[in-house]
Amino acid sequence: ARFAVHGLAQLASEPGGGKTRRVLEQAALRALGKATDSDVQAFLLRQLQLVGSDRCVPVVTPHLKDDCLCEPAAQALVAVKAPADLKATSFLGALAGAPTARQITLVRALGVLAEPASTQAILPFASADDATLRRVARYALANAGAAPVAEVLQKDLSSENVKDAGQTIRHLLLLAKRLGENGDSDA
Repeated sequence: ARFAVHGLAQLASEPGGGKTRRVLEQAALRALGKATDSDVQAFLLRQLQLVGSDRCVPVVTPHLKDDCLCEPAAQALVAVKAPADLKATSFLGALAGAPTARQITLVRALGVLAEPASTQAILPFASADDATLRRVARYALANAGAAPVAEVLQKDLSSENVKDAGQTIRHLLLLAKRLGENGDSDA
């Protein structure tokens, strides 16, 4: 049954699948609301990745606070056709008080969205104790074109940690690119 549902979701996600996409999205949202098994919920979230729209944002958002479902919910929200600020609001709401593993997922998703409004919430994570969270936050800030991360990244370059130098340079280059795209002539 899962194979057939996934095949239908893939077909509906193709250009011209509008009506089928909407019907499948509604069915997946209804099933997600009724499902109690986390494996079933994760499967439905993955299908919403293919067929979801802004209608699924309020239904998917609560799953960002579930340790087992945060990752598939975040992937679904990043992929759905909805305004970036609406999706960023969902991620930011789930970020408060989340354990480190979920913070990594949520900050990574915010980084993919590159929503400038989320930079203030992400900035503290750029100096986190957890190396993965710190790295993900720095990417998210660079991708959003958040100029304040430049100071943090430049301090990294002057440290003796050669291992992270390549990644720091990539983040600085990404930041310069985003700042340039946003019209910052000093980038």
